[in-house]
Amino acid sequence: RKYKTSFYTYETEITEDRINIHQVFANSDGTHEMLSEASVFIDNILVKSYFFTDEEIENDITPSEINSIDDHYKLIEYMSNISKILNKKVILSPENSPEIELIAVNESVVTVNL
Repeated sequence: RKYKTSFYTYETEITEDRINIHQVFANSDGTHEMLSEASVFIDNILVKSYFFTDEEIENDITPSEINSIDDHYKLIEYMSNISKILNKKVILSPENSPEIELIAVNESVVTVNL
């Protein structure tokens, strides 16, 4: 509710203005190739969220959209909000390197690995 969102389901080809959690869970069994995605707007930062399984949600950002310390704090706040909602650790990693944790957020605890 805090962020402007656009949600798209490949199967139905429907776009909604909020994440359809029922559709996410309906497709989370890992048997579908094309699932759902969301665009989440943190002011001027676009986060593309892909719902793969009930254990994996990928959020892609473009580093060039982080232009200030305020943008950094907004991204950390977003990660913290997701962590609290899901009761899971949220990790920022380089593209195609999920094993590298640049930033990890577990609710309100933020760990930065340089």
